[in-house]
Amino acid sequence: MSDKWFVIYTRSEPHCGWCVKLKQLLSVYGYEYFEKDIKEDRYKKEFLGQGFKYVPQVFLNTKMTNNHIGGYDTTKDYLRRNFFTGHTNQDEIIKQLEELE
Repeated sequence: MSDKWFVIYTRSEPHCGWCVKLKQLLSVYGYEYFEKDIKEDRYKKEFLGQGFKYVPQVFLNTKMTNNHIGGYDTTKDYLRRNFFTGHTNQDEIIKQLEELE
């Protein structure tokens, strides 16, 4: 696993369309993530214990920190602001992102 990856709180039941879109978004950018489905009691307790009410919730997990980014829209904005520095396949990724919207 790289030194930068994401932890995401999602919900599989009832179906969460934003959670599905978030996972697709991270995949398009090529990021790895660890999913915590709040259907499972241990993750639900963590989620509620942090004061969250809505999924998805995304954290950037680096070797030193675990920073909350937010939901789908905030994560999309974060990725667009921070991803393209130094990447040569920018046009291909933008096309894939447009297909998600």
